[in-house]
Amino acid sequence: MSFKAVQNQIAQREGVSPDAAGAILASKTRNASPAAKKANPNLKKVKGEPDADDKKRKKPAKAQPQSQWSGIANQMLASGVAGPKSSNGGR
Repeated sequence: MSFKAVQNQIAQREGVSPDAAGAILASKTRNASPAAKKANPNLKKVKGEPDADDKKRKKPAKAQPQSQWSGIANQMLASGVAGPKSSNGGR
């Protein structure tokens, strides 16, 4: 899909002018991930620098791998099936 076609889709979907849609698309293109740029080298053709805010944004911490049992335990705690005993002696 061409840049112009995507720009027109954004303009229609968001209800903004074509110029504003072009700015939105250019910003998203500049901030595309390295994997996206590898899959579609045309993303590298958009001129300009990525937004400064995106450079400051920290990557989320990787989640610690959980065993199957800890996942089941978390589900049981969330559903109220298991958990700490109440103060009335568990009655």
